[in-house]
Amino acid sequence: MKITEKRTVDVITKYLCDVCDTVFEVPEGYNSTENLGQLNAHWGYGSTQDGSRYHLDLCEKCYRLLKTIVEAALCLLTKKLCPMITLD
Repeated sequence: MKITEKRTVDVITKYLCDVCDTVFEVPEGYNSTENLGQLNAHWGYGSTQDGSRYHLDLCEKCYRLLKTIVEAALCLLTKKLCPMITLD
């Protein structure tokens, strides 16, 4: 036998980009993180930032920009030749 009851749950309907403040909606019936970039960091024992947590929700434009910046920084740090970097 199944026993049921009605429950009210919160669902995410919108996100705000933590970089540019663009609001983007989550279409009904979609996973809330399907059109969202996220950057997470959780520092653990032994780190100088032990216990610190960071989280950013990013729109697609800001995600691409951040990805380009990180790729350029990696090229500089590793002293490798970088492919032509362009910003949309």
